[in-house]
Amino acid sequence: MGDWVSCSVGANFTPHIITVNSGEYTPLYTPLETKDKEKNLSSGWISTSQIMEEEGRFEAEVTEVQAWWNSERFKLTRRPYSARDVVAL
Repeated sequence: MGDWVSCSVGANFTPHIITVNSGEYTPLYTPLETKDKEKNLSSGWISTSQIMEEEGRFEAEVTEVQAWWNSERFKLTRRPYSARDVVAL
């Protein structure tokens, strides 16, 4: 299997493991990957307000998908996953 992994897509990926102990504070920073990259490049991080804005967009999309699924077209459809699971993909 080692030979297969070494020639697979992503074989050069190095995982970054962060250990967070129970009760430990972890700031809500994520690497910058937005359209405002140049604007915020100096900090390299997304601000708390940007995170809250993204969470708001996420929740709005979850609501939209759930409303679509609640339509007459899908009334007999049963899914083993939630709208939140789908939007998170």
